[in-house]
Amino acid sequence: MTFPSLEKLNKALLLGALVALIYRVSNFCNTFLPKPFELVLALVALITLFEIIKNRNRISEFWFSVPKTVRIASILLVGSVLFGWVFAIFILGIPVSPNSILEFGTFGISLLSFILIIIHTHNDTAQARRYFYALILPVCYGIVIIFPAIAYYFGLVPFDNFAGWTLNVNTVAKTLLLPAIFFVAKSLFENQNQWRKFTYISLSAITIALIFWTASRGGILSLSIGVFVAWIIFIARDFNWRKIFSSAGIIFCIFFFGFILTPRVGMKALLGRFSTHSVPEAVYSFFRGDLSSVAGASSLAIKNKNFAVPGSVCDIAKSLPDVYSRAAHPEPETRLKIWPFYLRHSFSTPSGIGPNTHLQFDLTDKNGNYVVTGPHNTYIQVLFWGGFSGITAFLIIIFLALKRMRERVRTEFTSITIALFSVLIALSVSIMFDDSLSFYWFFIILGLSFRI
Repeated sequence: MTFPSLEKLNKALLLGALVALIYRVSNFCNTFLPKPFELVLALVALITLFEIIKNRNRISEFWFSVPKTVRIASILLVGSVLFGWVFAIFILGIPVSPNSILEFGTFGISLLSFILIIIHTHNDTAQARRYFYALILPVCYGIVIIFPAIAYYFGLVPFDNFAGWTLNVNTVAKTLLLPAIFFVAKSLFENQNQWRKFTYISLSAITIALIFWTASRGGILSLSIGVFVAWIIFIARDFNWRKIFSSAGIIFCIFFFGFILTPRVGMKALLGRFSTHSVPEAVYSFFRGDLSSVAGASSLAIKNKNFAVPGSVCDIAKSLPDVYSRAAHPEPETRLKIWPFYLRHSFSTPSGIGPNTHLQFDLTDKNGNYVVTGPHNTYIQVLFWGGFSGITAFLIIIFLALKRMRERVRTEFTSITIALFSVLIALSVSIMFDDSLSFYWFFIILGLSFRI
């Protein structure tokens, strides 16, 4: 009996880890148990380390399998965050909290996923595609569109919004972007078999209905941009008017039936999310630069910790005497006020302050809902963590991935290359609305962008 090599075993385990990403229920802070993905990924990392110890020649093999610029940018990103954290501890006097350690830990897992994907798909495009196919597994949620009772039976709808096995509507909306855009691209390319084309269109509509059910505005916006990019790329090759109108008709039908298939409770939640009157006021405040009405959650958190750090974000908290009354009654839409709030702090500490954006506090809004701190924007999050050098490194990695996928689309005009390129763009937009340094899917897609 022959056993598979460690490399083949690692590739198989990594595939299993990606499949396990669909289950994200439970919280490490409460259970102290890592989820299936983290467990399998840790095993992959240990086997990789064992391979290096067993054969020192593999060090250079693994090292040079990662593109040089990506290596430099990744090291700069981690180094910037660590420097900012050290600066926050020893200069600003911000103590280390368990939550900041967990935040940095999940960021480390994201970056580890990115590196392992690049390493274990080196010169193996077929394996890279298998990994991408594993990420479209959330399409299986589509069964609840046909039988909504299943969603309630398995607790996939904790409130009115679909959350899947993530318990977070924004997270599940972003994961659903992958199968939605993939099947839209397949629908555009399939012309040989009409039944297969109908299947792709149906799966696209069902997955989009799930995204509508989440009522995630960031998810819906990212979906629209991703599908638009896929459509533009598709019609640009062999341009003709018939192709434009037929493909546009297909996409219109997909979105139309996706909207129709959205369950009634999801439709109600969706329309409720888009009918808020606070958005125009928030936009006005954003361009006016009025930060006095910011929810101030993070400042309140720091103030509750009694930090007294001159020139740091703590001074901002002290400069807002009415932060308690304002924070206790925030308006429904706060992102466009939170963003400039965190940007102001970032500019005051250009070296960053590490993973200190989410501190423990007890605060409810006027509806009794828990208010979550954080910049709610990954780009601002990276700027806040690692300063200007950190955000520069992060943007370089994304730019290199986009550049490489643009070249791939030119050389290999297929549904999967267009889908991956469009997904990468959609996720790059979606992470503008959440703190996504722990959103593993994005970093995995980044890694696959250098291999497919």
